[in-house]
Amino acid sequence: MKNFWHSKNKTAVYIKDTIIQILGSFLIATAIKCFSAPNHIAPSGVTGIGTMLNYLFNLPIGAVNFAFNIPLLMIAYRRLGKKVVYYTAQILVFVMFLMDVVFANAVTYSGNPMLAAIFGGIINGTGVGLMFSTGATSGGADIVNKLIHKSHPYISTGQLIVAINASIIMCATLVYGKLEASLYGLIMTYTSSKIVDAILYGGDVGKSCTIVTSMPDEISEAIKNELHRGATLWEAQGAYKKDKRWVIACVVRKQQYHLLKGIIRDIDPGAFIIVSDAQQIIGKGFIPIDADSN
Repeated sequence: MKNFWHSKNKTAVYIKDTIIQILGSFLIATAIKCFSAPNHIAPSGVTGIGTMLNYLFNLPIGAVNFAFNIPLLMIAYRRLGKKVVYYTAQILVFVMFLMDVVFANAVTYSGNPMLAAIFGGIINGTGVGLMFSTGATSGGADIVNKLIHKSHPYISTGQLIVAINASIIMCATLVYGKLEASLYGLIMTYTSSKIVDAILYGGDVGKSCTIVTSMPDEISEAIKNELHRGATLWEAQGAYKKDKRWVIACVVRKQQYHLLKGIIRDIDPGAFIIVSDAQQIIGKGFIPIDADSN
């Protein structure tokens, strides 16, 4: 089984990806049909449009989602390639079948809308994240997101989802006649985006640190021996006093950052530190470079 999941055989890879996509489609259908739609929450993108049209005209959400995605798939064919478009079309069929047939009479949750938004977001985000992990999209705004991410990979996938879908979610206020519909939709989308980022980037989200110090050897040795991380050093000159300084660049996991800060404080209290979030870390000790597919 282990060899199957790590196989490079095209047939095995396709079967593995299809299994993941079916699971992702099932989760998305569960989130929409059992949590968001029954509570008048339009989650995001084309699915959100389908949810609102279902409320207004009783149109099947899955079929509307598929129809709206046809022109987007045609655009994506030239930019994203055959595999992405084929996988996405396959996913849209899975989602349509599950939503409109399998979940047609599913048991729904219609209690606290806040819980529906949160758990719907968690389930939906897990499904979308699984689909993204196979190199596909779930259609709609995710195709637009994929196109943008292709040319600007440094932008967080989850943040793009929030930005693209915010305007659609706000339309829920007009459709359902209450502001809460949009607010719950935003909560669901935000929750979903965080789950997507967690699945795509996993525990390798960390802190990128640039340290300006006069004691580079001591700090770099402590980073190596106490945190078991590497570092890169280069010589620099202060612009104000024109004194010789050293710059250390290193990346650590989030839970190691407070330890790094303590090391620097103990060795060189006058050091200058620049810290930023590292959405994805590829290389030894993190994600192997040949395992990255995004």
